[in-house]
Amino acid sequence: MDENNNVVNPTTPTPTPATPPVDKTFTQKDVDEIVITRLSKERAKIYKQLGIEDESKIEDYKTRVSGYDTLKQEHEALKIEVAKSRKVNVLQGLNADDDFTDYLLGKIQGDGDEFIANAKKFLETNPKFKKDTYRQVNASVDVNNGNAYPELDKMTTEQYLAWRAKNKL
Repeated sequence: MDENNNVVNPTTPTPTPATPPVDKTFTQKDVDEIVITRLSKERAKIYKQLGIEDESKIEDYKTRVSGYDTLKQEHEALKIEVAKSRKVNVLQGLNADDDFTDYLLGKIQGDGDEFIANAKKFLETNPKFKKDTYRQVNASVDVNNGNAYPELDKMTTEQYLAWRAKNKL
């Protein structure tokens, strides 16, 4: 019976002990190559976004960008100049004295309609800044007629000295 009962047991493979994964170490050269590769991919992506086919056109792009910055600065300066010019025109339209324009521009706040309203209000409450407020006075008038001074610019030196002595000036 022993002969007939020869049952063959399937052999199960014996598990081999698992070897832990080996950590890969990189040399400095390997790291440098990885960084260079990644940088070149990113650079190519940026060039594509900017519409630059190759690196030789970068200088042209830099020139265009710096030209844009210059134009932008000039544009901002012109906007400020135009705004000031409009404010000066408003002040002239409100009969403000030209001698006080810079002072009034610094004093009156706002832009556009707000500036106009503020300028009207300021000039109404401060009429001394209007053109008609000041009158030119002839300061060189004759003393004998009840006026302050004779026409000094028409006197000779001798006449002037005599006049000063007479009036004890």
